[in-house]
Amino acid sequence: MRITGRDALHMAVLVSRESVHSFSRNQNLESAATLAYYGFLALMPLLLLVSCVLGYLLNSAANMDAMAELVTALFPTLDRVVLKDLQSLAGERALGLVGIGVMLWSVTPLSGALRSSLRRVFKSERRLPFFYGKALDLGAIMVTLVTFTGGVFWHAYHATHPLSMPAGWEWWEKILEAGVPAICTFLGVAVVLTTFAPVRVGLWHLCAGALTTTLLLVLIRPVFSLMLEFNSVYGYAFGSLKAIFLLIVWVFYLFAALLFGAEVMANTHRREALMLRGLLSGTLKSGVSGNRLLVPFLRVVRQGDVLFEEGAPGHEMFYVAKGAVAMRKREREDADGAGNDVARGAGRLLWTAREGSYFGEMSLLIDAPRSASAVAVADTELVVISEASFDTILRENPGIVHSLLKELAERLRKTSELIDYEEVGKA
Repeated sequence: MRITGRDALHMAVLVSRESVHSFSRNQNLESAATLAYYGFLALMPLLLLVSCVLGYLLNSAANMDAMAELVTALFPTLDRVVLKDLQSLAGERALGLVGIGVMLWSVTPLSGALRSSLRRVFKSERRLPFFYGKALDLGAIMVTLVTFTGGVFWHAYHATHPLSMPAGWEWWEKILEAGVPAICTFLGVAVVLTTFAPVRVGLWHLCAGALTTTLLLVLIRPVFSLMLEFNSVYGYAFGSLKAIFLLIVWVFYLFAALLFGAEVMANTHRREALMLRGLLSGTLKSGVSGNRLLVPFLRVVRQGDVLFEEGAPGHEMFYVAKGAVAMRKREREDADGAGNDVARGAGRLLWTAREGSYFGEMSLLIDAPRSASAVAVADTELVVISEASFDTILRENPGIVHSLLKELAERLRKTSELIDYEEVGKA
């Protein structure tokens, strides 16, 4: 079945809804506040480093003006007087190699905090050694500096070489003037997410997160400006520190938008686990075979088909959407029997997985061969859950782990009772 635009819309709704929930569950507003504090402390060293880079590469008034305009666009509450002081300090080349090293090291807490926040978003348990983590932080800072410096050069070039359109195409110029900043923001966010994300994601997943952050920033900026226009006393209690207070608030909004975009990227990356999670949690009990989002995971088997044999390796589990599957264990004297014997009903019947049940999870949990053979006793529709999706579901949903353990314990109890009953019958 072909996936249509309607299916893609349903997927987008699923990812968006889960992103809102995970944004709150991961306490990303608190993380954004922490990042805003670190960002404020790191902002001046970063700007000073960029000013030094520009001063060493090409100390021109056009580049410095472009930097001031770009920084003002990113941080509208930042006073230009501060930028002039930074530029004059960089122009004097007062910083030596030791000073530059100190500036770089002073920015590493922001990089480390951002990596920790994204690790929490992606549910990554990876822990790095101290010095290796610091080396990654320094590398991320260098990537940020290169990206920002490239943006300054592009802004300076655009200022000195404005676009000229033929007569009748002036409307294209307006579109480009509005679109180029958004595209640059999109690319900058994509670089940040790629640099700091703890896992490798696909291009489309990265685009989804960067596009979400860009749209939020496009919406937040005019809203923030309107708030300051109609509430001119906002931050008045801070007196002469009002500009600093507004800068921290704006940086807080920037990081909140970035973290929400990271949530969208992470949930797009784990979209298969999101769709399959309802099967194991029991929230999706009906209409499984009619759910178009689950079509890629459906497998149809006929009566008598053997899904897997006892002793075979297991790398997937199954959910019964329609039909039934019997779990059979070969007798000791038939241990070397063929799969056709299992299909004909040979072996002891342990239990039958019917609609709404799942099976095959034990091999994934303990990384062991199949403990029984699975045979379809009717024409059956199954949802196949891969090992990667299963691990993601268990890692991020403790409630499912609890229900899964209860189900396994109940099966073991029934199997033990069956064995005891047969032993009594033999006696």
